[in-house]
Amino acid sequence: MTGVDVQEISLDDQYRLALAHDTVKKHFAAAIEHFDEEFGPGTVLEKPELLAVFVHAAAMESLASAIAGANARKDTSTL
Repeated sequence: MTGVDVQEISLDDQYRLALAHDTVKKHFAAAIEHFDEEFGPGTVLEKPELLAVFVHAAAMESLASAIAGANARKDTSTL
């Protein structure tokens, strides 16, 4: 999927990656659910570009959250 050999990643990082992956799936599921509530369940077939915008926003939100969390952990680990 990412082109990185899993054996090159520490077990701790693999665990955190699995948790992050689960969080991302939840963000996407919430984005799609919100999309259906906002525009109606049939809209994805009529206007898939709207779903693309929602998915992109969910990805950016998830990435920003992950970066903020990583920065917070890094800041507390240097104290």
